Amino acid sequence: MPLYQGKKNGELESGDRCIIQRRSDSVLYVMIDAVGHGVIANKIADIAQNIIQNSERESLPNLIAACEVELINTRGAVIFFAQFYPKSGKLHYYGVGNIRCYVLSRFYSRSLPSSPGILGRPAQKYDIQKVKIETPTSLLMFTDGLPEIKTQILPQLCKMTPRHIVGFLSESWSETDDVCCFCEYMYE
Repeated sequence: MPLYQGKKNGELESGDRCIIQRRSDSVLYVMIDAVGHGVIANKIADIAQNIIQNSERESLPNLIAACEVELINTRGAVIFFAQFYPKSGKLHYYGVGNIRCYVLSRFYSRSLPSSPGILGRPAQKYDIQKVKIETPTSLLMFTDGLPEIKTQILPQLCKMTPRHIVGFLSESWSETDDVCCFCEYMYE
């Protein structure tokens, strides 16, 4: 899986990370961007990562709620959850904050929106969205360490492999924030 990560210039640790958990009937993709930078952000991201990695059997709403509860006494984090069910071709997703997520195929691109806010702040409503995914399709997620994708660039990205997409986007990282970016074919 093509992945790019970086720490803010001058920091030793990062609060941005990606988790991919292959489950019996699905694949769970999670992108985390803890509020702030450095050691404290890294510890917050560790909390969320530990919850996710130790909850393989949890439903998506229960997993989101568990992260919410554990992050209450921290600065919080913005997190995007996407769970893909290959047999049905359905993608269930929920995001809070400014993590960007796209579904890309040779024929179309689709932005998956997030709710405003921070996980760990007063309770969010977990409005899980569902979308049908056609093959071949890539899932692209990245934190705010990278600039937003301009609409005119999306058709170019749709023609690239996941490795080339991550490489292309990583060139725009300015090192003024932590960054995490990944892209993967969902049907492989």
